[in-house]
Amino acid sequence: LDLIVVNDVADRRIGFASNDNAVTIVSRAGAETLPLASKVEISRTLVDRIAERFLAMSDRASSAGQSA
Repeated sequence: LDLIVVNDVADRRIGFASNDNAVTIVSRAGAETLPLASKVEISRTLVDRIAERFLAMSDRASSAGQSA
């Protein structure tokens, strides 16, 4: 499992017809809830989380290659 991002489709304040959203990011490590914010802010946070995971994965791969 990498990441799954979910939102509450029953919440009329968020979703397709709104500029705002609130989501939960689910990973093997657990869940992180991002509170109500603009979709731009939510997307920036998601990009940050993806970049953090990518860099951590890249660092592990580099470390494994150096120890071989």
